[in-house]
Amino acid sequence: MQKKLEMGIQSGRWKGRKIPAPKSVKGHSHFTPGILKKGVFSILDSEHLNENLDKEKAVFIDLFSGSGQMGIEAVSQGFSKACLMEIDRNRFNSILETIKSFSVTEFIFCNKDAFRYYFPKEILEFSELVYFLDLPYSFWNTKEKEIRDLIEEIFNIPDKKIWIFIQSPKKIEISRFFEKNFGNHYLYFITPRN
Repeated sequence: MQKKLEMGIQSGRWKGRKIPAPKSVKGHSHFTPGILKKGVFSILDSEHLNENLDKEKAVFIDLFSGSGQMGIEAVSQGFSKACLMEIDRNRFNSILETIKSFSVTEFIFCNKDAFRYYFPKEILEFSELVYFLDLPYSFWNTKEKEIRDLIEEIFNIPDKKIWIFIQSPKKIEISRFFEKNFGNHYLYFITPRN
């Protein structure tokens, strides 16, 4: 019998707890590696320590959730809420089952297309928005214009402090963003001060 692939929560109140890896869609599966996840939250911790980010007033929005691991990590590390968006019905149901085992209410669930529904009404109350985009890697070959349009639309959300993190399988040219390389993965990010 094949061992079930799991990922660990790295820090916070649920440190060490395991969650199942995302189900593959059309034979394709990838997830955010631990080193990149650590990089994202290290940047956010620095923002929090420098009083540029107030986690209690912030929502972490994972637009292509897969397993939900990034949103779970965010709540574990002190974010007041996480919005988990996933269009694939099987992955979405898996996220619901995973979160049910936590017995908490800090999550917003959206079985929607992130390209059309990147600002759900449930996050209106939050003044600080942290977006994480880990798109299916094939999208970088077929939907790069739509990805760039989505990022620009997020930038233009009025009256909010916005952080954007993008995981990519390749080096991309994207103005205003910082770049960090984690092996075969790239992380691009921008903070409200940039």
